[in-house]
Amino acid sequence: STGGTLALHLAVCDPDVAALLLYSPNVEIFDPNAKLLAKPWGLQLARLVKGSDYHEFEDPKPEEHQFWTTKYRVEALTHLQALVDGTMTEDTFAAVDHPVFLGYYYKDEIHQDSTVSVPAMLRMYEQLGTPVEEKRKVAFPNTVDHVITSYLTSKDVASVQQATERYLEEVLGLVAVPVSKDKMAETPSATASLAP
Repeated sequence: STGGTLALHLAVCDPDVAALLLYSPNVEIFDPNAKLLAKPWGLQLARLVKGSDYHEFEDPKPEEHQFWTTKYRVEALTHLQALVDGTMTEDTFAAVDHPVFLGYYYKDEIHQDSTVSVPAMLRMYEQLGTPVEEKRKVAFPNTVDHVITSYLTSKDVASVQQATERYLEEVLGLVAVPVSKDKMAETPSATASLAP
């Protein structure tokens, strides 16, 4: 999400970036009213809408507290919108010439990511300076959530993993290497690693 925002921005000026794997990148917030957050009175509007100085996840699962901050001050929302406004531009996208994989939740107009904008992601994808043969976009209709790569939220992590591995192999030329039993004992979810 916002990691994708930062990755796109950093890719413009960091020569160490080899490729980008973007999962539901925050190119634009789904709610068009979010643009008001970076305007004058944005913080006051956020407080008025939230009825609080805080934004909280609705009914977070107990496990989500282990991996995400489920409550934060609304000032974070105003700064996030300013980051998106200042960095997610045509100039930024045109300057990104790295290989790019874009994955996102989209089934139809009703069933799609409701945290960040899928149309904005697709516009970004078309504006990238990346050669056509080095970029790939994949809609995942069965993930049913903004966070498509987590077993806590996604209903189809396997498809996301498989499509990512295909991209790494077919476009970047990486080869899957089996992980040893000792290594698997250290990280039970690991089944393979990729090597250049």
